[in-house]
Amino acid sequence: ERGAVNKDLLERLSRDEHEVVRETALHLTERTSLGETEREGHAGLITIEKMIALRSAPIFSTIAPEGLAELARACREDEYAPAEALCLEGEPGNEVFILLAGEVLVIKGEGANERVVATEKAVSFIGEMAVLDPAPRSATLRAGQGGVRVLRLDGQAFRASLNNDPTIASSVIRTLAQRLRQK
Repeated sequence: ERGAVNKDLLERLSRDEHEVVRETALHLTERTSLGETEREGHAGLITIEKMIALRSAPIFSTIAPEGLAELARACREDEYAPAEALCLEGEPGNEVFILLAGEVLVIKGEGANERVVATEKAVSFIGEMAVLDPAPRSATLRAGQGGVRVLRLDGQAFRASLNNDPTIASSVIRTLAQRLRQK
């Protein structure tokens, strides 16, 4: 709840034993000391915000908070301008994307043979095939008209989460099967 935390409580929370609690308290302290009421002065998501974004993607909805925090620390927030490529078909890939805002066009082929095979929107999880299989990327991902904001998750961290939590593997299999049905 906005405004519900006072300076004394934030000071105590900034010494909490949990890293995520400390980071959040320090971030809120910084924002209130600068007089910020919105995100305008904040350059990027903090761990708890990344955890919330990851949790909103169905593939990560069952992960325990500790696992989410680990994945959140392995994520990097990124923005792409309209029509900018997130990754290119045929290139090696070692990261997956969680869409935070905007849309991404999934494109096969290039030039005159280029065709949009899918459009992915916020909370979608894409790019996992190149991380699961060492083959080159099977499609180009391009930001839609309004651009896109994503979390980029390192492939090694993603594979480790698959090994640690079988529900993620099950969710990935289900997602891949749904995509195959749509083709």
